[in-house]
Amino acid sequence: MPSVQAPYVISNMPYVINISDVLHEDFGESRKVTFNFPLELEENEAKIIGGVTGEVQCTRISDTSCVGKFKSVTTVSMPCIRCLKPADVRLPMHFISVFSAYREEDQFDIFPDSTIDISLPLTQEILLNLPLKPLCNEHSGHREGKKTTK
Repeated sequence: MPSVQAPYVISNMPYVINISDVLHEDFGESRKVTFNFPLELEENEAKIIGGVTGEVQCTRISDTSCVGKFKSVTTVSMPCIRCLKPADVRLPMHFISVFSAYREEDQFDIFPDSTIDISLPLTQEILLNLPLKPLCNEHSGHREGKKTTK
């Protein structure tokens, strides 16, 4: 299973991947595509720093659908819950998404030109993994007013 960048990633839209070759392969055949692109969240207080980097392995599971197995990482800046200074949180993510030409609940679209938009499942996964109580470096070692040693 080859790991590739181009021509699978469309240059002016790095989050759109052409999977037409995967859909014409035998069932179970895969292609890995690496990605690195900027992404913005609609969440007001969380900002992605430096974009999202990773790979997705697309595997054909039917005539009109494929599974995307994602391994990615990003860093999100959020206000610390104790002092409101920026708290940079690294989010490693491993997840699976289903893409289909006939989308059902919990699936993402395969568009008529055999492309998928990976920014949608990545954004969803980032939002699901945001910490509820982010702490900045200054406060991350504190417990009940006492600093713990590491």
